[in-house]
Amino acid sequence: MDPAVLLVPAALAVAGGAGWLAWEYEQRRRRAWAALAQARGWQYALENPALADAFAGEPFGTGRRRRATDVLTGAWRGRPMAAFTYSFQTTTSGSPGQQQTQTHRYGVLALRTPGFLPQIELTPQNVLTRVAGALGFAGVELESEDFHARYRVTAQDPRLAYDVLHPRAMQLLLDRPPVAVRLLGADAVSWDSGRLDAGDLLVRLETVSDLLDAVPQRVWADHGGTAA
Repeated sequence: MDPAVLLVPAALAVAGGAGWLAWEYEQRRRRAWAALAQARGWQYALENPALADAFAGEPFGTGRRRRATDVLTGAWRGRPMAAFTYSFQTTTSGSPGQQQTQTHRYGVLALRTPGFLPQIELTPQNVLTRVAGALGFAGVELESEDFHARYRVTAQDPRLAYDVLHPRAMQLLLDRPPVAVRLLGADAVSWDSGRLDAGDLLVRLETVSDLLDAVPQRVWADHGGTAA
């Protein structure tokens, strides 16, 4: 008997086993999210198409086949909350006639804010932001060298950035793991590369909530809201 014939059932068995393992992993992941939602009094959904285009700015608005999956909704410390894995696809050209499709994933957290703010964005410093700074695109310069070394800040209204990121707020962020946060309209959005992670989510919920609590009441009052 041709040895190649014997390899076919073996290959099918390996493929079937890999498929079952992937299915089992997916089921365990979904059960874990559902259990977390139940423990926190949240709701869990496999997908919410409306959230895929609900926000502006990075990482939203690019690519195709945008999806919001593993969606948690509810409240955190009295604020409406949504958290999910956001994904989209991009296509690049390889060798002539060939294209490669890549799926990008981000863990996203959104908290409702008490007012409506023009954009203030904090992103952890990296090679690209430092290059931008060297080219004259450093963003808002705050009165803390340590904070400037950790974060790049951009804002539609730099004066508002000074009001929101006062010394106590900056120290609060310096004492925590770095997070990307955008305050825009009535939402505070935080994102990180990769699928939504339960441990990271809880840390970011605390950090972003504490940042919102630290915003002076007069800021919310001046922007159509109430005290945080």
